[in-house]
Amino acid sequence: MTSKHKVDWDAQEPDWRAGIKSKKQLSEEYGVSRAAIDKHWQAAGIERDLTAKIEAAAKARVTRATVTRDTKVTEREVVEANATLQADIIIAHRTDIPRKRELVAKLFAEIEGLTDGKDLVEQMTLALGQGDMEALAKVAQKVGSLPQRIKGVSDLVGAFKTLIGMEREAFGISVGSTPGEELTEIVRRIVDPK
Repeated sequence: MTSKHKVDWDAQEPDWRAGIKSKKQLSEEYGVSRAAIDKHWQAAGIERDLTAKIEAAAKARVTRATVTRDTKVTEREVVEANATLQADIIIAHRTDIPRKRELVAKLFAEIEGLTDGKDLVEQMTLALGQGDMEALAKVAQKVGSLPQRIKGVSDLVGAFKTLIGMEREAFGISVGSTPGEELTEIVRRIVDPK
């Protein structure tokens, strides 16, 4: 692609500075080679990628919208409102995680009971000996439903971990451990409570 035609550099500048479109996209959109684009903006001394400034401006808008619609918001009010919001989210995570831990611990206890299996084997033997198909069906249902329940809990823990990560990302919470580390620690404590 040659740049024999007049390139509208003024129209291209916002796209260049934002750094969102690739050089290839700019080249195709404005009909100029990538090399010419680099050469022009380097000579003009205009840097690419204002992503950090764009993110900061977007974050500031979200913050203002979170605090109030009033245009006279103090820095202290902004900090306090967002600190409260983030604290509420972290507290909710810390409340939810022990509940999930308790559920996983119950499942582990059930697995241990089934692994030993003495009680279930006795129930099955008794039901077979008595020809009690209803009792036998109940024991078989307990044993048969366990793998599905284990998978269900695993899926729920995974979904919960993803949700916490997404929520922390959306609200800019990066303090402390990540949700994955928290859940890994919970599982470690369940498996080896020492």
